Amino acid sequence: GPGYITVRSGWQREPGDNRLVTPEPGSGVFYIEIGELEPLEVVSTPGTTYTGAVMVVDGGQRSLPPGAQLDLQSGVFHWMPGPGFIGTYEFALTVLGEDGQRFTDRIAVTIKPKNNYKL
Repeated sequence: GPGYITVRSGWQREPGDNRLVTPEPGSGVFYIEIGELEPLEVVSTPGTTYTGAVMVVDGGQRSLPPGAQLDLQSGVFHWMPGPGFIGTYEFALTVLGEDGQRFTDRIAVTIKPKNNYKL
């Protein structure tokens, strides 16, 4: 199963900005918090790659929101949330493991309004 994912967010990109996020015990969900209008990149556990991505709404699969895409070349999930995206959004990312196994990373992204977002 998944070990950790690498998260980069914000406009200033320094090598040390990578955050390693582990899944919540029990649920297995990866929780990420960003500020309003803040660009986000998610990289899968080393040795694996993302091959698919959907948004999850009320347990059902939906296409990705505007500004979200999976780069199939690099396997990196990008999201540039537009104005009005506040709250928590859930994604299911299909993972291809080194051994050819497929599983799903469940990722919950919470977007905080700019005025009360603490860095």
